[in-house]
Amino acid sequence: MLRKGFGFVDGLQLPLYQTKRGYWLIADSAFPATNGLQKKIKTPLMSNSRAWPDDPYERATLFRTNRQLVSARQAAEWGMRALQGSFGRLKVPLPANDNQYRRTIIETCCRLHQLRVRLLGISEIRAKYEPVWKDSDGGT
Repeated sequence: MLRKGFGFVDGLQLPLYQTKRGYWLIADSAFPATNGLQKKIKTPLMSNSRAWPDDPYERATLFRTNRQLVSARQAAEWGMRALQGSFGRLKVPLPANDNQYRRTIIETCCRLHQLRVRLLGISEIRAKYEPVWKDSDGGT
């Protein structure tokens, strides 16, 4: 979707370099992160990574964070598959020189997808995460 548009998130002209402190982009290990972006992007560690610390507490913390990154990335992949499966236009690169067009296409597809999910009640993300959300809210 973002061919010729690297440096911007979701085609809406949101510069990666202006990611707020304490927030990160989640990507997979294939994402091309330059030195300036490495502090703004979090990727799950590979199982054979040498970054796993020897200290048990640090290792457990990193493992928990890594598991959350994998889970968030999985949800994003499910969402993209659902959007691209329903809206074939999203499989074709959008024009990099027309921000408003990209925004309109992406927003329209997202809104139609949400309408479909609400009417049909079918969502991998909802099925997987709704029980977790209810547990964390105390069952409400």
